[in-house]
Amino acid sequence: MIVNFIFFIILVISIIVIKRNKKKYMKYPDKLKNIVDQFNKFDKNKTVVKNEGHVFGLPVIQNSNKLNLKSLNNILEINYKEKYAVIEGSVYVKDLLDILIKKNWIIEIPPDMVHLTFSGLIAGIGGGSTSYKHGFLHETLLSMDVLTSNGDIVSCSREENSDLFYSVPNSLGTLGYITKMKLKIKEGKPFVKVVYERFKDPVKYFDKLDEYCGDESIDFLDGTIFSENNLVLVIGYFASFIPKDHKLFNKTNIYWKELKREDNNIQYFSLYDYCWRWDPDMYYTTMETPEWTRNGNIRKFVPKSLLQSTKYRYVAKLIGFEHGAPDCNDVFIPMKRSAEFFDWFKKEYKLYPIYICPVRCKENFTLWGECYYCDFGLGYGVNLDKRPENIDERLEEQIIKYSGRKLLYAPISCSEDLFWKLLDVDSAKYYQLKDKYDKDKRFLSLYEKIKRRDEKNKKN
Repeated sequence: MIVNFIFFIILVISIIVIKRNKKKYMKYPDKLKNIVDQFNKFDKNKTVVKNEGHVFGLPVIQNSNKLNLKSLNNILEINYKEKYAVIEGSVYVKDLLDILIKKNWIIEIPPDMVHLTFSGLIAGIGGGSTSYKHGFLHETLLSMDVLTSNGDIVSCSREENSDLFYSVPNSLGTLGYITKMKLKIKEGKPFVKVVYERFKDPVKYFDKLDEYCGDESIDFLDGTIFSENNLVLVIGYFASFIPKDHKLFNKTNIYWKELKREDNNIQYFSLYDYCWRWDPDMYYTTMETPEWTRNGNIRKFVPKSLLQSTKYRYVAKLIGFEHGAPDCNDVFIPMKRSAEFFDWFKKEYKLYPIYICPVRCKENFTLWGECYYCDFGLGYGVNLDKRPENIDERLEEQIIKYSGRKLLYAPISCSEDLFWKLLDVDSAKYYQLKDKYDKDKRFLSLYEKIKRRDEKNKKN
């Protein structure tokens, strides 16, 4: 009990300590000048990378030039009439949504973790429970400014410098870094009604998920698989009011525990709480933390601003509860073959829970094309006591077998030739773009950035 109390005290003190003072507002052109000046002073014999690592998997590249883009954190314009927002690249999604949600507006694809920046979601691909309808966030882009390796800021859109516009998504900063973007926003409603449907048969589960992806009346759609015979679909609808016989989801609720309750069939959320329902517990991470983190009576007295994944990560790192996430992957399988893939998964991998999110992309970008996938979110806050032998390689084999994909925030084990096959991208086209926008090779290539490194052979 004393240990748990100390954990709580450290949490509160740490949050107070790490709060940053807001810098005075600097105009976007002045920020760009500082960034370009910084870039031009770098040692040209060293790789240039952003000065922040990735939450999961990819290592920080040592002995490199660290590009600081944190100052690009302002929202420049929100136009409700024409339904767009203009923001700097390092703006956190939550910062824009906090403003929009107050007016019952959202971005077209709201993600569900507060640590994500817009540039990160474009460069690394990001989606959410509206992806079955709108695809990934990059499909909602109208234009971008990109810092290329020669120190130029290039404005691009579908009409202007379109080759760069279409190639930045999923490039992980290997072609350039986003400094500003214009993207679509849309009107919502103050509440979300969520209906839970439970299945014991995986085939019926994936068939119903496929069916719902064609239902225009649905506003949000995702799910969770707790075991091979406990599968839940989460169907969301915008709502203008809450019926008298229903209560709102609140901060004392642990969302994954709510999903497991078989008597829970309908739930209402404020638009804000729906968007961030997963975040306070980092999906399923509280399964591995002290019991009090799942105690609603204690959470009553914790300010909502402290119940965020970013705060948890910081404190967890301090006291040794950090999640290593060796299994954290987003694996995309064609919807029609999802039940087949899951049949392999339940026999060979058996890592639960799985976050399920359907995705339908309608536009071809260079590194991610038109598609209709089911995203299997693996290892979200959960580790296996004993990982199956060679599971990383075996998983990659299954992705290729089923003509699937994976997100690139986690390292990859295969050869470069197999990597491009896994990505289903013509490597020659990518390297042509590298020659154009990174002719001096100051950025890593995509494969160099994500290939798995052991401790003895990390790239310096």
